[in-house]
Amino acid sequence: MGVASPSKTTPFLASGRATRPAVEALKAGKPSHEQIQNGILRRAAPITLSNQCLKCHVPDRKSTEDRKAGLIISIPVAER
Repeated sequence: MGVASPSKTTPFLASGRATRPAVEALKAGKPSHEQIQNGILRRAAPITLSNQCLKCHVPDRKSTEDRKAGLIISIPVAER
């Protein structure tokens, strides 16, 4: 997932089947999203990117306002 920006410096933009449900859940305003798929637990939650973060992640921004981004943490798990 990444910052909503046309900048090419954003390191990772959501794509693929694994991240799509998380993107949709966070866009809908849910506080987080969890799923287990192929032995991987993924938890996504929104984070705030302040002006200091945006200097690198969105250098061509037109505003110094904070932005929301999604953070996904992936952990291998044994499925039951």
